[in-house]
Amino acid sequence: MTIGIKHDSDKLRYDLVQPVMLEQLAKALHNGAKKYGDQNYKFVENHRYVAALMRHLQAYRKGEEADHDSGLHPLAHVMACAAILLQKELEANPGMKKAHTQTVMFSDEELNEMEEEFLKKDLDIDPIPW
Repeated sequence: MTIGIKHDSDKLRYDLVQPVMLEQLAKALHNGAKKYGDQNYKFVENHRYVAALMRHLQAYRKGEEADHDSGLHPLAHVMACAAILLQKELEANPGMKKAHTQTVMFSDEELNEMEEEFLKKDLDIDPIPW
């Protein structure tokens, strides 16, 4: 039996993106597009998506399994917010070839302190964007 050769070890591994992950992302983006329009994200300030991402992440951390508005898993909305932020970043910097390479390290204690400070804030934030 002959074994073929394929020089693709440096190619992106789209097979690692599981269908259920992509489906959940598509559902969350579809929900937002139905509610606000396909290209609405371009006109919304980034901090609004950061805030929404954090709210959905907090909902997940509190044990919520479905968003009260869409019925989707909170992490589907986290993925959608992150995808929108990345899309906006890439659109704003079309020449960007790779992600930022600076790594910021925090100790567990520092992360816990930041989390506590964030949770203490009385956030006056509009409802989730989808």
